[in-house]
This record gives sequence, C-alpha cells and structure tokens, in this order.
Amino acid sequence: MVRNYQRKTERAEVPQELYNTAMQEVDSGKTIRQAAKDHGLCHVNLHRRLKKREQGEAPCMGYSKHAQVFSQHQEQELARYVTWSAELRYGLTPVEVRQLAYQCGEKFAIRMPLSWSENRQAGED
Repeated sequence: MVRNYQRKTERAEVPQELYNTAMQEVDSGKTIRQAAKDHGLCHVNLHRRLKKREQGEAPCMGYSKHAQVFSQHQEQELARYVTWSAELRYGLTPVEVRQLAYQCGEKFAIRMPLSWSENRQAGED
C-alpha cells in the first residue's frame, strides 16, 4: 500500500450488513430488484454477491489494489513478524524490512515488480 495514500471518493463503502439483510430478504422470497431498491443498493451488485455466495466464495468489499504484491493476510503476517521482532529488542531497519519482504515474496512464489528482483529488496512503499 502506498505510504501516503489518501482515498478520494466514498464509493464502494456500503456496509456488508446491508447486503446481508438484502440477501436474506431475497432468500425469503423477495425479488432481487425489490430487495435492492428497499435497501438503496444496486441490483446488479446484489445479484453478483448472491451468485458468489452460491458458489461458496468469501464476500469481499470495495476495490482490490491492482498492483498489490502480497495478499492482505500475508501483509498482516509480515507486519506482525516485524512488530514481534521489535518487541524482542531485535528491531529491523527499513532496508532490512524491505529485504525481508523480497525474501518472503520469493518464498511464496509471488509475482513481483522487476525492480524488486534487480535490487533484491522491496520498494519503499
């Protein structure tokens, strides 16, 4: 994630609970369009979420980052490790953290930017 990113719009910030209640109404017999209209949702988005739920996919909210190297879970684990090492009084310098991120990317066989391979470390962001 870019270090100083400022979100510019409020799009895609509909609470998941709103979609859940609309999906329950559809399950109880209400039409997709009517349930979406009652909750102020887009009927196409509601239909897409219903299809994903039927296929067993986990619900996802908002937009995904198109150039994100690590998944949210991998990024959280990496951050947790860096915090844990700092608590043990073995703090890592920013360059060491970037090198660790590159090594994790290699270990997980993730597609990384070319600059990471050239420098053998992640970018500053």
